[in-house]
Amino acid sequence: MKSQICSICLKSGILCRSCEDKVKSGDVSESELKVAGMLLKLSEDRKVLKNVRLVKVVELPSILVVVCGKDDAAKFVGAGGHIVKKLEKELGKHLMIAEEAADVKEFAGNLLKPIPVLSVNTLYKDGEEVMKVVTGKGMPHISQGDFSDVMRLLYGKGAEMAEE
Repeated sequence: MKSQICSICLKSGILCRSCEDKVKSGDVSESELKVAGMLLKLSEDRKVLKNVRLVKVVELPSILVVVCGKDDAAKFVGAGGHIVKKLEKELGKHLMIAEEAADVKEFAGNLLKPIPVLSVNTLYKDGEEVMKVVTGKGMPHISQGDFSDVMRLLYGKGAEMAEE
C-alpha cells in the first residue's frame, strides 16, 4: 500500500520529520493518516491491497471521500464490499471511493459513477469561478453540497451539478 506517509511511520505511529511536515502543512490530513494506517494493517491479510495507492482523503461532516490510484477503486472496495465496510465501521463514517483523474471532468465522473458526466463548464457567480458539471439522468450518491466541497478542496473551485 502506497501513500504520502511512509510505511515505517504508519507502522510505528511515530512520524519522521518529512511525514510530520506533510501533516503540519495540511498536505496530509489526520483522516488520511488514519485511513492509510488502517489500509496498511489490512494489507497484511489482504494481498489485493499490497499495491494500491492512497492519493488523498477528503473529510466532510457526513462522508469521507477516498481518492485512490488509477484502477484501484475495486481493490479498495473489496469483494462484496468487505474492505470498505470494515473501514466505514472503524471510522464511523460513510466512505466514497473515487479514482484519481487527469482532469476535472474525469474525476467528477469517477466521483458520480454510474451517472455519466457530459460536460464541465466554468461559470462566474458573485466574482467566484464555479464549475458547472452537467450529468446524465440519475440520482447521485453524493449531495450537491458535499460534491461542491470535495471539488473545492481538490481543485480550488466550487462546483454544482446540473442534470441534462
